[in-house]
Amino acid sequence: MKGAKYYASNDPYEAKDVGTNVFKFALYPANDKYEVTSQTAVAVVDGVPRSGAKGYVDFAMQFGPYTSAGDYYYVLREIDGGVPTISYDLSVYHVNVTVTDNGVGQLSAVPHVYLEGQIAEIRNDDGTYD
Repeated sequence: MKGAKYYASNDPYEAKDVGTNVFKFALYPANDKYEVTSQTAVAVVDGVPRSGAKGYVDFAMQFGPYTSAGDYYYVLREIDGGVPTISYDLSVYHVNVTVTDNGVGQLSAVPHVYLEGQIAEIRNDDGTYD
């Protein structure tokens, strides 16, 4: 099972050609207090500067696969790409994925993303926001 939500990082880069693979985001496993339990990321994805919106980088993060219902916890952060003209986002996002079973063996996952204790912006596949 994969959750298909989209997240936006408010990355204050200058709107110019900075090349490819400059923006990367990593998802680390954590406990229920959002303490990272392994320095090995469970996923690393590329970010793409949002067209016409200076400072925003969009990326898609897939969660799972999950084999049982429960709550799963992660820490999400941007990886410093080492480009001196870019101020990378140092924010640490807390992600709680709630996996439920519908009673006939089908699992569904709903991610909840928090920044500094507040729900962070999540863009759905259809372009709307939660």
